[in-house]
Amino acid sequence: MSKTCCQAKVFILIFLMNLAGCSAQVDAYVSKLQGQEATLTFFYPCDSNEITLQQSIQTPFYRSTDNLSLSLHGSQVGRFRVQNRNDDGRCSLELTICDLKRYDQGTYIVFVYKDGLVLNNAIKKIHLYVDYPPGKATCVVGEEKGRGWVSIDCTASAGSLPGAIECYQNGVWIHPYPTEIDAPLNQTFLIRKAQSTFCCSFSFGEYKERCQCNDTSLYLSDGDINDPCPTPVEMTTEQTTVIQYNQSNEHSTSTASIPTEKYRNTDQVKIWSLYIFIAFLLQLLLLGFFLLSLYCTKKNTKRHACEYFSNILCNAGNQNEKNHPDPEGPCGMEQTESFI
Repeated sequence: MSKTCCQAKVFILIFLMNLAGCSAQVDAYVSKLQGQEATLTFFYPCDSNEITLQQSIQTPFYRSTDNLSLSLHGSQVGRFRVQNRNDDGRCSLELTICDLKRYDQGTYIVFVYKDGLVLNNAIKKIHLYVDYPPGKATCVVGEEKGRGWVSIDCTASAGSLPGAIECYQNGVWIHPYPTEIDAPLNQTFLIRKAQSTFCCSFSFGEYKERCQCNDTSLYLSDGDINDPCPTPVEMTTEQTTVIQYNQSNEHSTSTASIPTEKYRNTDQVKIWSLYIFIAFLLQLLLLGFFLLSLYCTKKNTKRHACEYFSNILCNAGNQNEKNHPDPEGPCGMEQTESFI
């Protein structure tokens, strides 16, 4: 009976000391995101006999007298590491927590003992904040809007970090319906009916890529998986040929009305080639007309020159004929021919 009473007194004493320690001022604050790693360092006097480490008012999970053995819960095993250091007379206790969980948030306290008594001026407290994004989004099909459109209502649990919900259909981001400013985790979207859609929540500090947005999916075809960006399956040449043959009609219908940039560029090249060819023909025609006119000009000039010199000779002959008639001369022949 006395042993039980003694243990109860010790427990009450530890609880009161812990409560007093929790009411003391926090020495430091550390803020991390869920899934990250946090390191908390507590400095203490090296002449102490024992130190303990605990979270809030819980039972200490570390005692220096236990040779670094830890009393951890199942979810803490493998994630909590403690190192006791003494660097040139400066002692410290270092707690490292990997893959932070939301319930790791709290105040971590180091109690320092000397000669069996707690050194109140050596109590160290560090408060750890663990921020976490909103929960995964879930969506349900709502009202049909006609002409193949349907609304979907999406919701997600709030996190410590502000966030919102977004959806993608056929790889295209969908703008949400206007909603209340204070309810970004309750969104309504308008989508095409019977076309695969992927939705997810995200925090404003850490956006998700489109290929990571797969909290929920709607209108998946048979055999499809919940993956917005599935990895292409490697196929042999024969399999590729068969699939292309089977899907030729479907793809020809969808792509015939939407020419690709490659086809548009090819048409432009053909048009420009025709323009260049026509311009070349016009240049050839202009060059031909120029050469022909040049030839005609030279011929007319030559003919005019011959007529000019002939007139001179004829005039000179006429003068000689008056003085010395010569019926066999060229001008006399021209006159005779002209007379005839």
